[in-house]
Amino acid sequence: MHPPRTVTAHDGVGLAVHELGGEGPLLLLGHATGYCSGVWAPLVRSLADNFRCVAIDGRAHGMSGRPDPADFSRSLLATDVLAVLSELRVTGPVFGAGHSAGATGLMLAEAERPQTFAALWAFEPVFFPARPPDEDEDEEALFNPLATAARKRRAEFVDRDEALRHYQQRPPFSRFHPDALAAFVACAIVPDGSTGGMRLACDPEDEARFYETDDLEEGWHKVERVTCPVTFATGDQPGAFGPRHAELLACRVLYGQAEVLPGLTHFGPLEAPDLVAESIRDSLGTGA
Repeated sequence: MHPPRTVTAHDGVGLAVHELGGEGPLLLLGHATGYCSGVWAPLVRSLADNFRCVAIDGRAHGMSGRPDPADFSRSLLATDVLAVLSELRVTGPVFGAGHSAGATGLMLAEAERPQTFAALWAFEPVFFPARPPDEDEDEEALFNPLATAARKRRAEFVDRDEALRHYQQRPPFSRFHPDALAAFVACAIVPDGSTGGMRLACDPEDEARFYETDDLEEGWHKVERVTCPVTFATGDQPGAFGPRHAELLACRVLYGQAEVLPGLTHFGPLEAPDLVAESIRDSLGTGA
């Protein structure tokens, strides 16, 4: 990865924007919570013939800055995407592909500013309807286990080799394609000036706060504002949001379609980069 350019968000946070290679129309890539732009590198090998691939490190992720005070509301995912596109001053069509929170940000940006994207590919974006009040599970029950797990995450390592060995033994990382896991360790594990070792670029407490944002219902209603074509991709294994979720979202978008990628969990883009890149190419075409 080349040194990133920095784009300043509306609240002053510096967003790292990475040119990953390729030629053609811009394809903006958004990663999942807790990850970083580098995880797209194995997919870019298959996408670079059709697109100029550019990826954003989310706020408090990768090489981007951390907001102070720590505000991680989902609306900021959209404003960050729009700030980057404004700075890039792209002429011609712009496409987007995202995973989880990255897909959420792309879609919210399109809802906020229609016709920003010519088309989107979204792997399990985080949009859910409000649950009826008499159900046992609600949004807080759904996402707080993720916050709890994030706060327990190991954050410090001697070096990247130790981090790689650590993740190779632990799900969901143990399911990742070796190239994707290596890319994750390369960008998500950064030098810790205070210890001389390495640490997670996304602090576990910040990751937990992403999961605890309370604007899920608002985002669900914004989906209907998206007018560009969207492919909602999903896995079919335990841990995936699943076909029903993708089909439900596809019905809320004028030009929406669902696609099930067999054998994948919620971390599909890191489990099968070639399969996912093929899905993105088929969905977005050559960018022409």
